[in-house]
Amino acid sequence: MNSNDFVKLLQEIEKNIDIQKFEYQEIAFWPIIRFMLYTEHSSRNGGLTTEAEISKKQKLLLLCKMIFSRFVDYRQHKSLKNADVYFLTMSNSRVFIDSKGYVDSFISPLVEWSKYPCHIDEMVFNGEFRYPRAEKTVYIQKEIYLQYIKATLLNKLNPQTYEWQDTWETIREFLSKHGYQTSVTTNHIATRLLRFFFLKTWFDKRLAIVKPKQVVVVCYYSLPCLALICAANQRGINTIDLQHGVQGQSHIAYSNFYNIPHQGWSMLPKQFWNWNYKDKENIDSWGKNNHTGVTGGIIWNHYLLANKPLRTSWIKKLNNINKDNKPIILVSLQPSKDNDTFFQQLIKSSQSKMGKKYLWCLRLHPGMMNQKDYLNNLFDFDNCEVDIASTIPLAYLLENSFGHITRYSSVVLEAEYFGVKSIVESGRDYYDNVDYFSNTDNLVIKLNEKQQIDISKDVVNSMNVWQNLL
Repeated sequence: MNSNDFVKLLQEIEKNIDIQKFEYQEIAFWPIIRFMLYTEHSSRNGGLTTEAEISKKQKLLLLCKMIFSRFVDYRQHKSLKNADVYFLTMSNSRVFIDSKGYVDSFISPLVEWSKYPCHIDEMVFNGEFRYPRAEKTVYIQKEIYLQYIKATLLNKLNPQTYEWQDTWETIREFLSKHGYQTSVTTNHIATRLLRFFFLKTWFDKRLAIVKPKQVVVVCYYSLPCLALICAANQRGINTIDLQHGVQGQSHIAYSNFYNIPHQGWSMLPKQFWNWNYKDKENIDSWGKNNHTGVTGGIIWNHYLLANKPLRTSWIKKLNNINKDNKPIILVSLQPSKDNDTFFQQLIKSSQSKMGKKYLWCLRLHPGMMNQKDYLNNLFDFDNCEVDIASTIPLAYLLENSFGHITRYSSVVLEAEYFGVKSIVESGRDYYDNVDYFSNTDNLVIKLNEKQQIDISKDVVNSMNVWQNLL
């Protein structure tokens, strides 16, 4: 069962089973289960993975960093105090661009454009601290893990019987009848639920101190973001999710929710910042008045294109690795368990007679940086580049690219913004204006078959939209 069919199956559950019975302490929590099921399905079908092979010594170092995170990049540690905007972001959203250090590609522009005080909490998954930070934040991953530990222990030491257990068994049977066997149990849900409430209580205390008017998150469907959003919504604080990639009917967090409570889901954002009008219309189609879209454009592109000195500096670096002035093919890589076939296809295509006429820039997903050495060795050819391609701001690379190849990266949307043609792996039918390739195609020949697309005329001034929201 592919991901689109599984999304439709979950929507059938919402239409036919009373999901409102999933309630605890007056909080309707079906979205948590929805995301758990989709994550399970994705992991079974070669979905995203950011796991890396690391030694015991490296694990110990990461643990020490996590425990003493207060002292990591200590000059940029921010104290908790009153602010108009409360951001929750992730360290792997940071990219190194200039003397400012590591800049958050979602949050940093908004902080710079804000006329009011801002507070930033920063999660650090897998111990991947990226510093020096361009602005002051608070590392909170240690505290998140502590809430997880307390919730897990409570569930083990004092297991409860929940009113929603029978409804869950009904859903398990429904899934089984439609060919999907889930390993998610009542105990898994109970543990996740308790973690959510422990986090919600912890975030609520922080909101009481900061007293923000806006709460802004990236990837709202992570458990910490859901907890923060719920705490903020209950306090009457406006909540916003920033678009980070493809949305629409292919993405479980942004596709149609059915049987929504009258006042909306308390753990979903009130507003969704969208890159384009199509994604805004998608949110509005199911969110109605409770969850609405805002067409804000691609924040990072607006920020980068306005920074002319930075652009000049990076284009010079790009030219230094492309002394023969070859047309550039951007390849956006995703951290997947089944990339090997695609890698071999890239090697064969790039080293073909036609492929050698191009510079192949292989750009690593932020979750793949631990594989950089491996990929540098794998693509050790004169016309292949990994290092600069993975560090140059994407906007500068796209505006100098002839074409774009990916299995399924949402860079397709950003390429379209620059009028760059994309080809995508067959079966990924959630993009417009693309062609598809099979694993037997010579990718450069396939790319040349596609006609140039029109550059979008609906360019939005992200800075103006943000300042109007404030």
